[in-house]
Amino acid sequence: MNIRWVKSRSKNNNITQAYLRWYESGKQKTRVLNKCYKYIGRNLDSSKIAWNKRVEIDTQEILLTQKKELSQGIFNIDKWDKRGKSFVEYARKYISNKGFDYNNKTIYSQAVNLFEKYFGIHKQFHNLTKEDVDNFKAELRDNSTSRFNKPYELNSINTYINRLKLIYQSAQEDMDILTSRENYFKNAYVKVPKDIKSEYINSAEYAQLDYNKCQNIDIAKAFMFSIQTGLRKSDILALTWGDLKKDKKGLHIYLIMQKTTTKLRVAITEMCRDLLGDRKGDHMKLLPFSYSVSNIGYLNVWLAQTFPNKAIGQQSGRNGVQGLTFHSARASFITNMLMSGIAPTRVQTYVGHRDLKTTLSYYRGSTEMQDEDFKKMNDIYQYNINLHKANQLIR
Repeated sequence: MNIRWVKSRSKNNNITQAYLRWYESGKQKTRVLNKCYKYIGRNLDSSKIAWNKRVEIDTQEILLTQKKELSQGIFNIDKWDKRGKSFVEYARKYISNKGFDYNNKTIYSQAVNLFEKYFGIHKQFHNLTKEDVDNFKAELRDNSTSRFNKPYELNSINTYINRLKLIYQSAQEDMDILTSRENYFKNAYVKVPKDIKSEYINSAEYAQLDYNKCQNIDIAKAFMFSIQTGLRKSDILALTWGDLKKDKKGLHIYLIMQKTTTKLRVAITEMCRDLLGDRKGDHMKLLPFSYSVSNIGYLNVWLAQTFPNKAIGQQSGRNGVQGLTFHSARASFITNMLMSGIAPTRVQTYVGHRDLKTTLSYYRGSTEMQDEDFKKMNDIYQYNINLHKANQLIR
């Protein structure tokens, strides 16, 4: 068994196509390796040279896998196309089935783009090793930058790893796709320092917020709306007046979260409704703000003037740097819910987290409620001690 490279017959196609070639019952057989081709000719640009290198590696991996199956007597060409599946191609269909446009900057498409940039388009599920995933994680952590030319936050890397884990998990459930038994993305998260606590706005401090004092009222309203609902800015940006509904329980919004695709019901309180203002057409934005550099500046100035003793904004290399940002509103919502005594599992549902650990990681209250909590438990202990003594006297 080997790889045969055949030059394309088309005059306008300066490529060679890879074919898998083997012998069966004394006869030579071949099968085209879809999208495994190399550019030929002089003066190839850097992107084509990089493509050729990736394809050479991919085809060798395919050849080694098929040779192994042939030696074990399990090679079956009739099922080969189904079993040898490109991670990237499968992921694009997976994202499309989720109802997303792959070209939009969803967290899924960003994760897959990073995967393709590192592994290439031909990397197949069953050829993905633990070492591959570990190296990929290290590359994101140590050498990669976001589209803003900043290092990725550790939490962002973990989010990308999580989405790739879900894609791999889906492929494992497909009987027609050959995968490893182990999903190596499952335990590939990077460690995030647990002692890092960003600023948040508690329920008493919320009363100090006046959107009229911000140079951009719309972004100030959106920030306050996020504190009231726990929604991310991406979800708020996508909302229209047509999403606002009313039933027997009251005003609410049903939405599919942009980041996780989780379907969520969000109750709209009177305070939230006051932030929205007069009703507009169903196609109009619920909160018509834009997250531009200038508007972020207006938001930061407004927060700094309202809370002069709080750190504002996070700079490059944001891990470990404290400061209020737009996303602090979501952390404020979660923290205030938990501090008011609402069950963590209910808060988890309200913000659309799949894992309770994620919800608890947003908690910013630290130990400021320690005295009250300890006193509450002290009173419970003392009550039961007194009750026990009373019962002893009765006996």
